[in-house]
Amino acid sequence: MKSEKAHHANEDINNEQETPMKERTTATTQPTSPTTSTSPTPAAAPPPPITPPAEANLDLDRIRLPQLFTGQVLVRKLITTISIQKPKRNDYIQVHPTIEPMPVWTLVDEQETFVVTGEIAVNFPNDVIAKELVLTITRLGNIFLWPLRIPEEDGRINNWHASAREARSRAKNAWVRVVSNMALGAYEVYEAAGVIPDPVWPTLSMDEIVRIAVKGRVIDSLDHPVLRKLRGEI
Repeated sequence: MKSEKAHHANEDINNEQETPMKERTTATTQPTSPTTSTSPTPAAAPPPPITPPAEANLDLDRIRLPQLFTGQVLVRKLITTISIQKPKRNDYIQVHPTIEPMPVWTLVDEQETFVVTGEIAVNFPNDVIAKELVLTITRLGNIFLWPLRIPEEDGRINNWHASAREARSRAKNAWVRVVSNMALGAYEVYEAAGVIPDPVWPTLSMDEIVRIAVKGRVIDSLDHPVLRKLRGEI
């Protein structure tokens, strides 16, 4: 009996010793819960307002053509530059059939044609040449003045000048190409085989056309750079 009580007493002691160890073990192995934030989630920004395109409020009557519109020209081309040159070999040209050419004194410097006033021209009889400016147009509608040499008083004229004047005569009523033939020593004239619409001539007068063409190309002083170069001063 005594030994049985002693045995139970020993078990109680053992249980008391084991209980704190189990509690310590449980405390060390139990995972710690993460700290959760309690701050509120910010609200999403509202989408930006949709701006309708400008076309949405466009008054279509502002761009609609009138019912009687027949393709009339709404702009007018201003002619501000006119060259003085020979026809280019690949261009089909016509000359004006009724407007008379303007005779002028000319002087060529570095392939650019200048016109010379009469009082200056008499001082350079071996350098200035009498030519007539012929109103000419290309099939693209570009006008220019074709300088044709005026025959000498004795009527002499070489093949180049004679063939050029023949080309001018044919170009009054047809589209032609004027091509130099060095072996022949003259210009050859080729007439267009197809049907090309008639040219549309500007409404400018010949005087107005010449004024535009000679802008910056008039030699009216003995101090003009072209004449000074001719005299060897510059």
